[in-house]
Amino acid sequence: MRLTAPCYKHNLWRQFKATWRVQGKKRKILDAGLKDRLEKNNMVVYDAKDIAVIPPPHIDEVQTLLVPPVIKQDTEQGEAKQPIKRLLAFRDNNVLLEGMDQAKRLTNTVEPEPGILPQQLTSLIDAVKLPEQDDLAKRCILSSIAFDAEQVKLPIRKNPLKRMWVFPRDYGISQPRRSRLLNSRLLQLCEMISSNSNAPAPNHRLIARDAHFSVPLHWNETPVLLDVTADLLLMTSSAPLPPAAPVTPAPEAPPPFPSYISPLISLQETDFAAAKFEHEFPVKDGSQGPFVHTAIVNFDKEVVKNLYGTEVLPHQITSRSLMKAFAFSFAQARRIHGDKMQGALKTPVTTQLIQTDGRWFHFAVMQLNTTNLQDPNVSNYFWSLPIIEMYGPSSGYDDGRPVVHDYDNRVLKTMLAFYNNGS
Repeated sequence: MRLTAPCYKHNLWRQFKATWRVQGKKRKILDAGLKDRLEKNNMVVYDAKDIAVIPPPHIDEVQTLLVPPVIKQDTEQGEAKQPIKRLLAFRDNNVLLEGMDQAKRLTNTVEPEPGILPQQLTSLIDAVKLPEQDDLAKRCILSSIAFDAEQVKLPIRKNPLKRMWVFPRDYGISQPRRSRLLNSRLLQLCEMISSNSNAPAPNHRLIARDAHFSVPLHWNETPVLLDVTADLLLMTSSAPLPPAAPVTPAPEAPPPFPSYISPLISLQETDFAAAKFEHEFPVKDGSQGPFVHTAIVNFDKEVVKNLYGTEVLPHQITSRSLMKAFAFSFAQARRIHGDKMQGALKTPVTTQLIQTDGRWFHFAVMQLNTTNLQDPNVSNYFWSLPIIEMYGPSSGYDDGRPVVHDYDNRVLKTMLAFYNNGS
């Protein structure tokens, strides 16, 4: 090995260390008489070993406490005196396990005409239109799913046949942002079409974002809280929506949900301390209007989960629309008629709802006729259309070109009818 300056320093340090190791064994510590000098000056000298000794731990005497026996009270009397702490909640991330049958039983609702909308809405479809409205709708789609500049991590893809396979991480526009952009632009397009058509334009509509509703109610003495949010809430300041159909006695039919099973299954159980069991409306109390017109709610499959982790089915999506529309209508009725309303309403409360994930749309209408969930004579009404896909899943960029595949114009026509319904 070539003797360089670092190598020379290292070897020299190693030799000095070995020398001192040998010399240290030969040298002895000499007594300089320091102890005698200190004792002459009346100074006390202690041995270091005595000072470094760890003292033994000191244990106090354990005093036993005599605890009197607990007198057990009667179980029935104790439960009667204690307040009810069990609270079942339906929130934005919940779906009902049994779908529509469970939702109908829970909300005392029937479908007068399954699969279609009320007559007053059906007559408004194609009543107002522009020649280029489909082209404008496609531009709204592309600007929401392709032209936006947001780039975030998208959910991890999974192959159900090869669960251990790792896909490359995807980046793009998040689902909540795509849905919100598309819904806002479609509402703006509906307003533009209504104002530019020859038909009489509806009154001014108000739009609220992230409108929170909280509806406390009791189902067979069990407290239930409907804690839901409307991502976009269309409101009108003139008057609420008119009833969609006249109220008739409930038809005698077999119950859609077995009577021996509680419709409260699959609801999230919480504690009264963790949730506020009180009424909440997005508009301050005492103000004149506005009234709920149409609520647009988002469906994010990464957030909305089934109770047992299975995939959310189409009938569960429909039941989610029913539960949310019922909560919005119930909150509107409580705002109009007061907190002490009970039984059948003098004037039914009608609310429109659109549920979407940014690609498919589900249109529904709820008419609240009674607040009594066990009323055998009067039921609430619910209309809905099947789920409609506005564009294909392959829409976006195709070989670097923005395209919209499998466009369905029924979504824009139905949303336009919803927008123009009412005064």
